[in-house]
Amino acid sequence: MAPWPGAGGGEWLHRFVARACVFSGEFAPQLCRSLAPRAEETVANRDNRLRAKILTAGGPGGSDEDEDDARRRRAAAFGDAARGDDEDHSESFSSVQATLLHLIREEVSSAPAIDPDASSGYDGPESHLVLCEGTLSYLLDATSRAAGVVEAVASAKLVEESAEANAAAARCVLEECLGIWRVVTEREVKPRIVQTPGDVVSAACAMGLPRLLLALVAAMPPPTGAGQTSKASGPAAAPRLNPEHVSPALLAEGHPPFPRARPWPGYRVDCIAPLANAMFARPSVCDQVAKLGGVAIVLAATRGEDGDDYLREWALWGVRNLCAGSDAARGEIERMQPQAAADSQELAAMGLNVEVDPGTGKVRVGSVRRGPGGGEESGENGEIGEETRGPIPGAGDSRAPTAGSVPGGLLLGPEGAKTPAGRAAVAALMAGLDVSREAGDGEDDDDAFEAPPNWKVADLS
Repeated sequence: MAPWPGAGGGEWLHRFVARACVFSGEFAPQLCRSLAPRAEETVANRDNRLRAKILTAGGPGGSDEDEDDARRRRAAAFGDAARGDDEDHSESFSSVQATLLHLIREEVSSAPAIDPDASSGYDGPESHLVLCEGTLSYLLDATSRAAGVVEAVASAKLVEESAEANAAAARCVLEECLGIWRVVTEREVKPRIVQTPGDVVSAACAMGLPRLLLALVAAMPPPTGAGQTSKASGPAAAPRLNPEHVSPALLAEGHPPFPRARPWPGYRVDCIAPLANAMFARPSVCDQVAKLGGVAIVLAATRGEDGDDYLREWALWGVRNLCAGSDAARGEIERMQPQAAADSQELAAMGLNVEVDPGTGKVRVGSVRRGPGGGEESGENGEIGEETRGPIPGAGDSRAPTAGSVPGGLLLGPEGAKTPAGRAAVAALMAGLDVSREAGDGEDDDDAFEAPPNWKVADLS
């Protein structure tokens, strides 16, 4: 007898997952829960605890009854299964669950735009949902619980061997869940389907996907920069971000503590990428992110981080979508003002002092002059504000030029260098040219200049 097509390989497994878990398939939550360690015992204990709580909610004593008395009364009525130990009803994780989630991820990635099993010619909203609402709800819960288990074991001082195995499996489940969110948000959705009941991304965001992804990112310290930026010191070093400004306290509530250290390289990207994709052409999602305080989180990610390749690019994609879809996000970014001026060697070489007015946020530029005692005095010369700029030291006034200033109003104006000579003078100052020496007696001292041997000098006489 001829063998069945695909027999002996993995084709039938992929077909089963596609039928049971994708589009109209609603069995992904049941399959994942059944693959957990001690699945039957956990489900039985959870059901008994819930039944005991419901049936004894209106018992004697009413709402004034002590919680310990209520627990003892439930135990007397339903036995030890109703005592409510967390270890008896909390769901564990296994590597087999991660394998199933990986297969679901592959099927979602290759699934067509419309359910192939839908009625012929039917193009309703349900035919576009690549994952049903029950599966989306389970994935949100599994992502949150897996992240909590990873952090609980990572922060514990003494860890049992069984807890370590559970944390290793939870890490794999967390990685696969974030991978599913990424491929779901990367699916092309027709404009007429976006933000309708047929948009799977909008359905997931209505259940709390933006809050979950923002909370995962906010639990970690702000990015420190990538490449040479993270290794620089002194004026070239990127300033440290205040976690209180980048991580809103609101995102730390309503869930177990999430990982404070990166569980694997690229973890931030796995959290930022689906969030940035979800905001594309979805103003409601952008407003939700802005309301949760996600503007600062997405902006902070634009610094990049070593070990998170393309984090800056994904964050910039998120900023673009956020500003395009939310007036509140654009207004928040426009209201951001500079807080302080970082020390700059280039500005110091030009003899300039830069200060920021804490009240208005305007940048004030002043010259640095030597005081009588040899110290430095900063003289206020102008503001770089909305449309007004103050005069540049030595430009158009009769005073002697100070150190680092550019004499002559023909070179510099209120809008900057006006001539090629002015731009050359600014470039020379930026390179450290010292112009503080006393001027000569007015005679032409071109003869004292020696051109480098590699220069070509043209005779213009």
